[in-house]
Amino acid sequence: MSRIYYMPSVEDGSSIPGPAYTFLDGQMKDKFLNARNMSVEWQQKYGSIYRVWVGPNPEVIITDPKDVQTLYTHAPDHNKAHDANTGWLFKQVLGAGAGLINGKRWSNLRKTLDPMFSHKQAVQLVDTFNTSAEVYARGMVDFRLPEEKADDGRFVVNAAQSLMRYPYFEVAKIFYSGLDRHEMYRLWELGETFGQIFLNIMDGGINRSPLTKWLNTAAWRRTKAYLEQWEDFNAAAYRRRVAAGVEDPLVSLLRQAEAGEIDRQEVLHTLAESLFANLDVTTHVITSCVILLADAPQVQAELRKEFAEHAYDVDGYLSKRDTLLHYCLLESLRLQPVLAFSLPDKPPREKILGGYRIPKDTTILVDSTAINVRNPFWGPDRTEYRPSRFASIPPQQRRYNLATFGYGQRKCLGYHVGDKMVHALVYQLFSQYDVSVRPNMKRDDYFKTDRSNWVGLFDVELEMKKRE
Repeated sequence: MSRIYYMPSVEDGSSIPGPAYTFLDGQMKDKFLNARNMSVEWQQKYGSIYRVWVGPNPEVIITDPKDVQTLYTHAPDHNKAHDANTGWLFKQVLGAGAGLINGKRWSNLRKTLDPMFSHKQAVQLVDTFNTSAEVYARGMVDFRLPEEKADDGRFVVNAAQSLMRYPYFEVAKIFYSGLDRHEMYRLWELGETFGQIFLNIMDGGINRSPLTKWLNTAAWRRTKAYLEQWEDFNAAAYRRRVAAGVEDPLVSLLRQAEAGEIDRQEVLHTLAESLFANLDVTTHVITSCVILLADAPQVQAELRKEFAEHAYDVDGYLSKRDTLLHYCLLESLRLQPVLAFSLPDKPPREKILGGYRIPKDTTILVDSTAINVRNPFWGPDRTEYRPSRFASIPPQQRRYNLATFGYGQRKCLGYHVGDKMVHALVYQLFSQYDVSVRPNMKRDDYFKTDRSNWVGLFDVELEMKKRE
């Protein structure tokens, strides 16, 4: 395989290093399910640039900020792999989503979506996010672990399980106005089914090819049922809103699909991408921020002082990006990247990276952990949690030294909305509660994680007590 996909050194013509191809999935499972450990192991073994295999597809991984800058400078036309190199089953559920289509299809869809998730729109949603977060935080006791009770009003929750519904339904309400209880229940149920399908995708093997359909495997039967139910749910939601005279993003998107301006499958896959695929991502972002804060009493004290200083204009405060609150989010994204390896990019031209000649249309990924944590840019305390570091780092210096929600035009659609949601929930949680991490929640100086989850969600318990 290395001979077929030859990537020579500019200096001596030697081939780019990396692990050997293994049939059928290559290093796919390691890249997703053991990403943090493999980030360290692969860089130590192969250097600052190397090649892994995801199925039969070579993926070049870069770890040097200079290569990140080279990759993304003047790069408005990078493409995405239509199946993220994970195979056929993935393509059936997400392949037409905004994050994976290219060219004119992508441009047309983003023209419709961008106003819904712009900075201006996100600022207008801050009051809604904060009101919802206030109610959600008051109900945290509903997620308490039954075996962990105390007489002094304290209770214990699993961080990820207790926080994940807030971002999920706030994003859902952006697309589906006036969600009723039945719709909320069905969305959650469909999300759980999607999660099971994603585990099948991560299993690889036969699910990488249409054989999974022709052999009518359990994975395909589940996927087929989900696709039918997802179509039915959105059709019913659309009819109900049209009958009520409601104009919301769902109605707008499906009307454009009916008019042939965008493809209906693009709408359904983008909705699934925004809700189901991003559920674990947004949960990871929020829980990382909350857990690291809960483990840092001094930072909590400084943050509550900042809360008090901005009590006169909470919505304005939650909209800002030059506050300790926002720096807490950035620091959690730095130490606990959304994905250890970025989503695949395919530049339509040759690139010279790390001294190697990378042919056009080769998949290239950024090792976010290497950029965010092991990067000397962050100084001698780069493995420590210190949100205040961002107060003295200009945004332009962070650009290629901090991997968060992607780069350039293909940056995550929901970035502006996402940070406002995190701000609101963190503000309400730490205003209403004293929060701390339970003992024995770390393993090898790292918070315990769910190894079966593709993002590596934390399996961490928090102790909470209502503030007076």
